[in-house]
Amino acid sequence: MECGCRTAHVALVAVGDKLKYILATQNMKAGDIIRTSRHLPRIPVRANEGDAYVLGALPTGTIVHCIEKEPGQGGLYIHAAGTSGTILRRQNDRIIVQMPSKRLSPFK
Repeated sequence: MECGCRTAHVALVAVGDKLKYILATQNMKAGDIIRTSRHLPRIPVRANEGDAYVLGALPTGTIVHCIEKEPGQGGLYIHAAGTSGTILRRQNDRIIVQMPSKRLSPFK
C-alpha cells in the first residue's frame, strides 16, 4: 500500500484485535507472520524480514530499518524507501549501526 506522506510502502498488520500500519519491506506479502518483541534475549534472535526487535536482540550483520530512538516512539532513523543500515558491532552498552550514509551511529 502506498502512503502519500512517505516514500516507503506501508503494510496493514493485525496486532491482537487491532489494526496497525508499519513500514513494509520489499519482500513482504499478504499473509506473512511478523514477530515483534521488546525482550532482550541472552542469545541473538534470527529475525525474518519485517520482524521488529530491539537492536540488542539481533546478531551482528543484521540489516535493519526504521530504528526508534526510544521504545514506542516510532521509527526515527532509516525509514526512507529503499534505505537500510547494518548492525556492525556491540561496544559496551551500545549497538553500532552503519547508516545508509556509511556513518556509524551508536544506539542503546
